[in-house]
Order: sequence, then structure tokens, then C-alpha cells
Amino acid sequence: MVRGTASALSAVACVACLLHNVAGFVVGPTPTARGSFTRVNRASSAAAVSRAPGTLAPAAAARTQVGHASAVLRSSSAGREMTMAAGGKKTCIITGASSGIGLEGAKFLAASGDWHVILAVRSFAKAEAGAKDLGMDPSTYTVMNLDLASLNSVRNFVAEIKAAKVKPDALVCNAAVWHPKDKKPRRTADGFEEAIGVNHLGHFLLVNLLMDELKQSRVVFIGTETHNPGSIAGKIPPQAHLGDLDGLAKNEPMIDGVKYEPTKAYKDSKVCNVLMMREMNKRYSSGGMVVSALFPGCIAESPLFREKRGWFRAGFPVFQKFVTRQLVSVEEAGRRMADVVSSDKLSSSGTYWRWNGQDAEATARENVVSDEAMDEARCEKLWQISSDLVGI
Repeated sequence: MVRGTASALSAVACVACLLHNVAGFVVGPTPTARGSFTRVNRASSAAAVSRAPGTLAPAAAARTQVGHASAVLRSSSAGREMTMAAGGKKTCIITGASSGIGLEGAKFLAASGDWHVILAVRSFAKAEAGAKDLGMDPSTYTVMNLDLASLNSVRNFVAEIKAAKVKPDALVCNAAVWHPKDKKPRRTADGFEEAIGVNHLGHFLLVNLLMDELKQSRVVFIGTETHNPGSIAGKIPPQAHLGDLDGLAKNEPMIDGVKYEPTKAYKDSKVCNVLMMREMNKRYSSGGMVVSALFPGCIAESPLFREKRGWFRAGFPVFQKFVTRQLVSVEEAGRRMADVVSSDKLSSSGTYWRWNGQDAEATARENVVSDEAMDEARCEKLWQISSDLVGI
């Protein structure tokens, strides 16, 4: 029996490795809205952040009740304004919420009647179209511009939030990019390798600039099983490895200074999310902040795999459903995100959540993080290097 089980596990590992080697296997959150993963450069990012602070999507024209303070966000380009008035609803900011798990999570929170959701996105049109397709009431959400590939855009976004005197009750760091076919690194507007720049540094600056507003709030990071080389998914090469962070300190394409590899860059950035979650928990949970992360399951049918070949997009969900048994729909993943934001049962700070099944009946439990993510010294070092890189 033991020998048979070992053989079965070996077969699974072989199939998984084959999928990776042929198609760049990885599981994780949905990407931030960038069309068909449009290459980011300084010129395009500068254009993206040229929008004046306060510019809102059409839904922002609606007068809604959100937050705990009365203020006005104004659009200097279109003359629109939206009153953010006290009305008993809580406010949640979700990055990368124009599609995928971010938009689905927003749908569940908004539908509860207890939350107003700020969709912090790069593409207004995509977020508006997505929310409309899901049947979201325009009065339950606001679309705001946030391009995490530009620190300027992050600062503009925070300036709008502060000007409106909005104190978010939750922030979900969901947006992520992954370009598995790239041979050379893409760079953000500030010159960072794009995966580390968007997935980690952009969120790092966002959280720190909003720290005063988040002191009594929940901050949630979307994780991936592949961050942990000790897990089945994480064993598949290239494995995540940050080393001593010297590559990051020197602003090299890879955090550990090795040759650029896009899937490793993505996995490394997700280790940084866990390190950041743990360091924030250590620094701020005693003051009332609840900081956590979640692996919602493998969203094999998500836009994350849009660059994959047709046979992979057809076969991978089957593999995840019947072999690893980690497959979840985008909708179910969004429900789990919303639960971590809002449920009293999932309010333990410093916890990395995962679920023990594939459907809505599955229950959440504490997940194991990688050895690197458990290293307290590495948590502190990443925080210091990141602070230096973003200028805070």
C-alpha cells in the first residue's frame, strides 16, 4: 500500500513537472488589468498617471454612502463629484479588481449590503464593464485609478483617499502580474522588475502611505501555494528563493541576483507578500490591525493563464480538479477573499489561510508558509530594503 501510494505521488509529480516544463505551470492570483499583458515602460506609465488626482469612473458620479466621514472626491477632468458620506457601511479597497478574484470578491462584499468597495484599477473601462457584467449596483462601488507599476500613481491614489477623509476598514492587496514567456525583464515606470515592482513594492508603498488610516483595519494579501518549495506545487521548478535579498537591494531583475526567470520572479514576489504580512503583523497587530493572507485555491480558469496554449487551458483545470484537488472557480475564490475580509471567524492576525476543499462547503484552516517566509531577520531586511527603494 505504501509503495503504491509513493508511486502515485511520483506520477503526480512527473505530470506536474511536465506541465511546468512545457507550459510554465504556476498557481496564484489573477493579474492586474493590463489588457493582454501590455509591456510597461516609462512613457506609457507616465501617461497612465497623468490623470489628475480625484478622477473617477462614471459610477463615481453616483451619490453613495460609504466610510465613516463626510468628504467629496472631485474629478477635475469631467466636473463630476461623489460624496463619501457616513452611512454605516464599511469601505474596502481592492487592488486589481477589474476582473478575476478581485472583482468577484468585490461583488460578494457589495452584495452583502455592509460594504462599499473601491475598485483600485488601471483600466476604468474594464472595471466598469466587469462590474456591470456581474450585475453590481453602481451605488455599491467606486472605480479609482491605481497603477501599481508607478509609485507616482500610488501616491496620487493615496492623496485622493486622504483628501476624501476615507478610512478604509479593509485593504486587499490582490493585483499581480506574471509573464511566463518573457526572456527579458519588463520594468516599471520607476525601473523595477515588473513582478517585484507591482506585486510587492507597489503594495508596500500603498500600505505604508495609508498606515494611519489602516490602524484598526484588515489588510489581506492574496497568496499562492507555489511560494513554498515545501508544498507539492512549490516543488515544481523554478522554485522560489530570495537568498540574502542582495539582488533586490541592488535593483537587479531577480531578488537573489540570479539570471532572470519570469516564473521565479513571480513566485519570489509572492514570498515577499508573505514576509510583508508577517512583519506587519509583528509591528501593528497589537494596535488593532488584522493582517492576513490567503491561498484561495487554484483558479486554473482565471485570466492568469491567458498567455497559455489552448491545450493547456483545456487540460490544466482537469488536472487540478482530479489530481491535486485544488481547483476552485473564480467565483468561489472571490467568496473566500470576501470571507477573509469580513468574517469574524477569520479575524486572526498573522494567519495564512487556505481551504480543505474545492467547493463552498470547504472550511478554512491555517496554511503552512515557506521556511524563508518564517525567517524573522529576512522579514525585517525586506522591510528596510523596500522602504529604501520606494523612498519612505
